[in-house]
Amino acid sequence: MACPIAYGGTVGGAVGGFFGGVVGGNIGLANDNKEYGQLMGGIVGGTTGGTAAAIVGYLVMPIPLGAIVGGSAGAVAGAGTGYTAAGVVYDGLKRK
Repeated sequence: MACPIAYGGTVGGAVGGFFGGVVGGNIGLANDNKEYGQLMGGIVGGTTGGTAAAIVGYLVMPIPLGAIVGGSAGAVAGAGTGYTAAGVVYDGLKRK
């Protein structure tokens, strides 16, 4: 049986990084505050990453534990990548 931690972390990092970067970077630009944008990017990234990873974790291990473990790994990975991606988006768009 596949490991929901590995798949959940991978999916959560990718989904959380994308959505956290887009939302957090734009919030930071709108408020002219990079740190606030990164905070929002981490929150959005953790939420979306955890949700997507819970679904994948359940598909990999079709018991409730698969969703819990996959979602937990995805939330942590999504929060980290969302925070980082929001800073990258902010810096990239602020320079123009």
